Amino acid sequence: MLWLKLLLVPSLMAAVTLAGRRWGPAVAGVLVGLPLTSAPVVFLLALEHGTAFAAQSAVGVLVGLVPLGSFYLAYGLLARRARWPACAAAGWCAYLVAALALRAATPPRLDGDQAVVRLIRGMGLASFTFAAFFLVLAELLERRGTAAAFGVAIAVATVMHGVLLTGSSTRPTRSRLDR
Repeated sequence: MLWLKLLLVPSLMAAVTLAGRRWGPAVAGVLVGLPLTSAPVVFLLALEHGTAFAAQSAVGVLVGLVPLGSFYLAYGLLARRARWPACAAAGWCAYLVAALALRAATPPRLDGDQAVVRLIRGMGLASFTFAAFFLVLAELLERRGTAAAFGVAIAVATVMHGVLLTGSSTRPTRSRLDR
């Protein structure tokens, strides 16, 4: 179990990084929007601490989407008009305001502002899938158990992601590093 904890999330993030370099920032944004880090953590919490604890963790992840979405929105609105430091400052301020209201890195500019806009668009689009995944977990973990809840959540997220990608403009592009 320790090796799974140590290797799973970093391996998934490495795969996303390589995919982004190969197919561009929009694809990287869509992949980052998948629950690649939070889902394995909640899965391990369900195994170690039970479904009630994991269901509450899924709710916490959902609440955390509000500040994250605030960051995306503020950064994305300024990305075409301002340099990255101003965009980042606005994003973090929006994040902080949203996080405080709930009480509860700067992306590389290797391909310029258009790449950041495409990345944020992909991440924002994928956040709907992310939210659906954790909503299903929160609803089903205690009632259906770990395997069934994760199975249904993965199925819902996969179908939803496919539908969202079909209607979006997240065509793969090559990163400047691959040219």
